[in-house]
Amino acid sequence: MDNKKTLLGIKPFQELTLCDDFIFSKVMRQPENVKPFLEGPLQKKIARVSKI
Repeated sequence: MDNKKTLLGIKPFQELTLCDDFIFSKVMRQPENVKPFLEGPLQKKIARVSKI
């Protein structure tokens, strides 16, 4: 069964990273996560994040 999941492109939850659309969208949907998530790699303080 695990082989079929791999062939279909479905990864186990433990193997997901922020590069996966599913995890990225989950992080970005939580307003309290967005600012720190963006400030880290940008190495800049962000005053405000607006949802569009």
